[in-house]
Amino acid sequence: MPQGRQLAAIMFTDIVGYTAMMQADEQKAVSVIKHYNATLEKLVTQHDGQVLNYYGDGSLCIFHNATDAANCSLAVQEELKKEPVVPLRIGLHVGEVFFEDAKALGDGVNVASRVQSLGQANTILVSAEFYDKIKNNSAFTSVSLGNFNFKNVGQPLQVFALTNAGLSVPQRKNIEGKLDPGQKNKKIIVVSLLIAVLVAAGFFSYQTFIARKSVTKPKDKSIAVLPFTDMSAAKDQEYFSDGLSEELIAAFARIPELKVAGRTSSFSYKGMNKDLKAIGDELSVSTILEGSLRKSGNQLRITAQLINTEDGFNIWSDTYEVELTDIFSVQDKITKAIITALNVHLLNNKEPEATASTSPDAYSNYLKARQQLSFRREHLLEAKRLFEEVIKLDPNFAPAHSGLARALTIFGNYLKVDNAKPIMDSAKLEANKALTLNPNNGEAWSVLGTIAAYYDWDWAAAEKAFGRSKTISPNDAEMYNFLGDYYWIVSDKKLAIEMESKAVELDPLLAVNYANLAMAYYMAKDYDNAIRISNVGLSMNLQSFIAAASWPPLVWSYLKAKQVDKAEEIVKKIPESDPLHIELATDIAIARGDKALAIANLQKMNRLHARSAEYYLQLEMWEQAAGEIEKAYASREVGLVYYSRITIPEDYADHPALKKAFNKPELKKLFELRRKNSGVQNN
Repeated sequence: MPQGRQLAAIMFTDIVGYTAMMQADEQKAVSVIKHYNATLEKLVTQHDGQVLNYYGDGSLCIFHNATDAANCSLAVQEELKKEPVVPLRIGLHVGEVFFEDAKALGDGVNVASRVQSLGQANTILVSAEFYDKIKNNSAFTSVSLGNFNFKNVGQPLQVFALTNAGLSVPQRKNIEGKLDPGQKNKKIIVVSLLIAVLVAAGFFSYQTFIARKSVTKPKDKSIAVLPFTDMSAAKDQEYFSDGLSEELIAAFARIPELKVAGRTSSFSYKGMNKDLKAIGDELSVSTILEGSLRKSGNQLRITAQLINTEDGFNIWSDTYEVELTDIFSVQDKITKAIITALNVHLLNNKEPEATASTSPDAYSNYLKARQQLSFRREHLLEAKRLFEEVIKLDPNFAPAHSGLARALTIFGNYLKVDNAKPIMDSAKLEANKALTLNPNNGEAWSVLGTIAAYYDWDWAAAEKAFGRSKTISPNDAEMYNFLGDYYWIVSDKKLAIEMESKAVELDPLLAVNYANLAMAYYMAKDYDNAIRISNVGLSMNLQSFIAAASWPPLVWSYLKAKQVDKAEEIVKKIPESDPLHIELATDIAIARGDKALAIANLQKMNRLHARSAEYYLQLEMWEQAAGEIEKAYASREVGLVYYSRITIPEDYADHPALKKAFNKPELKKLFELRRKNSGVQNN
């Protein structure tokens, strides 16, 4: 038996309803207590702990550290689910223990007992002191239940519930235990006051007031939504928990005053046990929304908490237990609660639009489609199939139409496409269907802007559509990415840099954002910044989408800055099997004046006509350049206007074939815009 005083992780256990069980069925009660005792002795020993005292149908155990105690608690609850099932509640605390007459005593024991008393069958509750020891351990997930006034405990204590897979989480309204007798009367007073505050301030959740509050006000109105954790027993609902997070990001992006970190950046922390303050610093946000989702059949339990990254404390938290059909109202409740907690201004004093609802089967497929869309590349084919399945189940679900439209518009970026026109026609059709169902679908407007700019070459329509999207979703990182691309297509260099910078600000861990910003600087002839931004993107070593997109603006900027050797160093790092290797090597050959090598490389390339036209223009081979431009125009190649170094006709020779190639209605309008935005007079 230990002697004297010692600091320990204390585990207090109790079998729920054991007395009633004994009265109803003695034989069953005896088998339950035997199972309980045997499990406790075995698992506590395995986790380097000691069973100090038994109290009838309860026990007191101590461990050297909180991690061992928490792991043991999880193992005990898992084992006791086997027949005969033991309805056990566990309380954990870290504190001093002393010994008298072979019994463990002390304030630490008292607190552990009080914490345990709030539990129900299959729960593990922990004190704030215990939580502080395990909060950075990704093996344990938890949610705050708020502050409680316990009997014979001087100060209110915050209690957390572990939410690991398989555990139950008590709702505050159902909690009973060893509370201060005066707590009931205090609750009446507090509830009365809260009702007055709720009416005055419009708060949406009582739990907002009872959860532990941050003592530091967030420095600004900014948020990152980390991917919710899938707590389902089979761990097969990741697409659902990811989807909930994405839908919340989209909802917050529609709020003008709230800066929202983009999906790629937020999701880069998935599965990581990283300090929230560090995440806040990296994403430049002052609050983080995190949570978990457990799905069983059509039943959902969703927990969510808003954390101040400055001090790590809760600003708001809540738990929702609903049918699957109510998931949409839960999303709206969380959005409204965050708006209130951060005191965010609403556009024209209007609340955010309610989340579109559909059937459980359709929504499940929709979330799977969104997950596949985020993976890009060949996953786009599966995303397309799933979106189409959703539309079959519910033709009136607007987000499925806009999601399908977005998937189709980026097919050509990741998959081999021989003829983009029918794909873009389908994308436009789906985007317009989405807008017929919901004119405020920001994604659909962004898609229409993309199609107008990249494929239809209708510059006025593109600007109008992007403008509508920006008004609806003023913090959508993806929209800023496409909008920035549009501005450098039309040579509005200032706005291109501004929009691409906004995309980087909102989604700083998406590599392609740095490539696009670098390209905007390159187009503005700011080669120093183009080089700097390209190197930032490459140095981050991100695996998000096309990190290699930073190579062209980097190499091109080095060449414009007369740093040919540095450009050549970059090209040597690119695998020769990558088509970019021979392309950028051709740029270097042209810069060095080796026309023969450049032409030889051109014969080896299997590239689109627009890119070939760029090289022929640099080589001043006007006839060949004109031929490639004609072919690119006929097949509506995106590269003729996007990510292209072809500028305006005045920059090239007054050659008849070239003049004819440039004399196309859409191209003439584009050149007019480029001259206007660049301050160039048309001679």
